[in-house]
Amino acid sequence: MWKYNNHLVNSTYLAHKYMDKLRDGPNIKVRLMQKTVWRELMVDVSRPQLYMAKKNAREVIEGDQRF
Repeated sequence: MWKYNNHLVNSTYLAHKYMDKLRDGPNIKVRLMQKTVWRELMVDVSRPQLYMAKKNAREVIEGDQRF
């Protein structure tokens, strides 16, 4: 199965796309999130990207930042 590196899939995109999942389960493991992204988008993302996405989503959920 192919894995793609897409430069448009950044932490902001990931935070926006997975906002509901992160709202429901804010303590989701980064490895599990990485597998979910690969399964749904077939894009290989790095762990630092996912940490930043979780941070961005948490800030939006808590009201510290807007999209």
